[in-house]
Amino acid sequence: MEYQTFVREVEERTDLSTAEEADDAIGATLVTLSERVPDETARNLAEQLPHEVGEYLTAADGSTSFGFDEFVARVLEREMVTDVAERETARRHAQAVVAVLLDAVTSRKSDDVLSHLTTDYERLFEGVDPEAVWGPGWRDRLGERG
Repeated sequence: MEYQTFVREVEERTDLSTAEEADDAIGATLVTLSERVPDETARNLAEQLPHEVGEYLTAADGSTSFGFDEFVARVLEREMVTDVAERETARRHAQAVVAVLLDAVTSRKSDDVLSHLTTDYERLFEGVDPEAVWGPGWRDRLGERG
C-alpha cells in the first residue's frame, strides 16, 4: 500500500478532512502502538508499510505494558487535543488507523501484534472484522504474550 492510499483510507474512515490531519492521527496512533508492542514486532510491521508510515512504528525505544484507556490518552495527547471530551474522537481515529494498518500488512504480522495486547484492547478493533483478519477464536489470542 502506498503512503497516499494509507492516508486517504484513514481520512475516509474518520471525520478528518485533510491529509495533514490524517497523518497526525496516523503518527499519534502508531507511535503509541510502538510503545506498547516489542520493538521487533513494531519493526516487522514497519517493513510492510510505506516508509512515511513505518517510521512512526520505529519511534519508540522499548515497550511498556499499558491498557487501552492509557493508549487512547496517549493518542489524544499526541494529536494535541486539549479537550478531554475529545477522548472519543481520539479512540475513533486510533481504530481507523489500526483498521487501515491491518489491511496493509500480512495476517501473520497482525497476529503478532494481537498477541501482545491485553483483552481490553478488543475495543481497538471495533470497525474491523476480526474473524476475517484472524479467524475464529481471535479473542483467545489477545494477551497471549501481552
